[in-house]
Amino acid sequence: MRYAGAAIFFLCMCPLVMPAGQAQALSGEPAWQLASVSERYKAAGQRLFKSMEALRNAARGRDAALVDTLQKQWEDKLDSLIVSTMLKDNVSLAEAAARCTDERSAWAEGVLAGRIRLESQPQMPQAQGAPQYAPAPSYRGSASSLLEACRKGDLDQVRLNVGSRVDINCRDAEGNTPLIIATRGGQADIVEYLLSMGADWRVKNNQGFPAAAYLSDKNADRLLAAFLRSGLDVGQAFGSDGRTILHNAARSGYARLAALLLSLRQDPDVRDKDGETPLHYLAYSNDNEKIDRLEIARLFAQAGAQVDAKNRSGRTPLYLAVHGKCQKAAQALIQCGANVDQKAGRVSMLYYAVDQELYDVAGELIRHGASQEVPGDDWKGMARKTPGKLMELKKRGYLR
Repeated sequence: MRYAGAAIFFLCMCPLVMPAGQAQALSGEPAWQLASVSERYKAAGQRLFKSMEALRNAARGRDAALVDTLQKQWEDKLDSLIVSTMLKDNVSLAEAAARCTDERSAWAEGVLAGRIRLESQPQMPQAQGAPQYAPAPSYRGSASSLLEACRKGDLDQVRLNVGSRVDINCRDAEGNTPLIIATRGGQADIVEYLLSMGADWRVKNNQGFPAAAYLSDKNADRLLAAFLRSGLDVGQAFGSDGRTILHNAARSGYARLAALLLSLRQDPDVRDKDGETPLHYLAYSNDNEKIDRLEIARLFAQAGAQVDAKNRSGRTPLYLAVHGKCQKAAQALIQCGANVDQKAGRVSMLYYAVDQELYDVAGELIRHGASQEVPGDDWKGMARKTPGKLMELKKRGYLR
C-alpha cells in the first residue's frame, strides 16, 4: 500500500498514543474517539473530494509546482485519514485504506472534514511494566485566544482552541475571522487546517473583503490550492467595486500569485464595475512600493491582456499611470507594448508626461518611437511658461 510507510511512521512518532484495542482492554473505554462532526464539516469534506480531481486536471501541464503541491497535500490528508480510521475502528491498515480511498463513501467524507481528539480518561490500573499514560488536559479556549494564535502563526494553539469548540468563524473588532487573519499573514498550515475544519471563506470583514482577498505571494501555491479545494471560484468578484483576486495581485505586485491564477486560465482582462482591468490596477501602484511592475506587466501581456484597454471613462492604464505620476508603472507598460502615440485628452502622452515632470517616462516614450509633432501639443507655450521642463528633458539627453 502506498500509504503504509506514512501511517506506520505516524504511529511510531506518537509514543503517548496506544492502539484503541489496547486502551479498551485496560479501561473498557476507547482512548481515541472521533469528535462530533457537524453538517458544515461534512459539506466541506464533500467539496474537497469533488473539487480535487477537477483542479488537478485544470492545472496539469501548465504549472508543475502547483500540481506537485496539490498532490502532496492530497496524500497528506489521506495519510491522516487512514491513521484516524485505524485508531477509531481498530482495523488493519489495509482495511482502513480501503475505506478511506472510497470517494463515494459519505462516511469517509465526514471523517476527512472532522477531527480526532484524545478523550480524557479516568485513572486506570496499569499492568506491570506498562507505560504510564496521562489523561489529556482539559482546555477552555476563547475567541480572542484563537484570533491571537492566528496572528502569531501558532498552529498548536489554533488546534487547541478549535478543539475546545470555539467558534471557528469568530471575529475581531474589524470583523476579521481567524481565516482572514491567517490568510493575510500567509500562514499556510493554519489556513489549511481552518479550511479542513469547515471555516467559512465567504465571511467578509467590516471592509467587505473575504479571506481570499488577502492572498499574496507568501505561500501562494499552498494557500490557493487550499481555497480551491474548499470550493473557491478564483474568478469571482468580491467587494462593492467588483475587483477579483487577479486585480489585487496586479495592484500589489504579487507576481507568483498572478502567474498561478493566469496558469488556471483566468481572464487577464477581467473587469471590475468601473471597467478596469488588472493592468489599470497596476497603474495605481505607488513608486515607493517595492514592486516589480515590469514582471507583472509582462505576465499579463504574455497572457494576452490588452495593454491599452480602456475603462468606462475611456482611460488606459498608461494614462492612469502618468496622471497619477506612477513613473515605474508607466515605464513598464510602455516596455510591454502600450501605444506611445495615444492621446491624453487633447495632447499627446509625451507632452502630458513632460507636463507632469515625468522625464524618464517621456524618455521611454521617445525611445519607443513616440512622435514629437502632434497637433494640440503646445511646446512653444510650454517653453515660454515653464522653460525648466524642456531644459530638464534636454539635460537628460531625451531631446536634442
